[in-house]
Amino acid sequence: MGNFIITYGDKGTGVHNAGELFKMSAETHEREVKTRLFPKVPSFQAGDAISTHHISTVSELTKLLEVGNVTYLAYFGHSWDGALYIGEANAPDTNLGNAGGANDTSVAKLAKEKFGPGAQIRLFGCRAGFGGNPIAAQIRQHLGVKVFAYSNSGGSLFTQDKKLGYGQRAVKKSDIEFKAFNKLKDTWLIPINGTPNFVEF
Repeated sequence: MGNFIITYGDKGTGVHNAGELFKMSAETHEREVKTRLFPKVPSFQAGDAISTHHISTVSELTKLLEVGNVTYLAYFGHSWDGALYIGEANAPDTNLGNAGGANDTSVAKLAKEKFGPGAQIRLFGCRAGFGGNPIAAQIRQHLGVKVFAYSNSGGSLFTQDKKLGYGQRAVKKSDIEFKAFNKLKDTWLIPINGTPNFVEF
């Protein structure tokens, strides 16, 4: 039996209440994994366990992985090429990265033995796969697990029709204002520059 773990971070206090939209994106993804609508994710089979969690520290992430035999791990939240920003800014144990800052927790804290054969990680956020040695590559190098991330050089926006990331339309007001979202619709986090696919590391 495999474990599918979907996580989202950063409660957010900005103009689009990022934390709640991250939660909505994670829940959309959970439905798509269960129904096999999201491409190239390991197939969710009878007997597998799937769960979605808010995390605010790297320690909370590593605790979730203690369940072992992790087949799939997804993260929705703020990121940059050098780190995943899991929790509130300027607080210990909130960044997963190797830059050596006071709030950074090293990628080496992720336990290799908790991931099952053929496991996969997907990082949904800005620039997690961009640059010479992005955070996606650092995680892959440490764990030896396939890691996928957007390679866009800029940021990401929330959308409800997924067309933004495929360059089919311009940015709308509803992509940046939480109050404009229909909470009954699927919600996604997609690169602003039209990158449609993940890069594999």
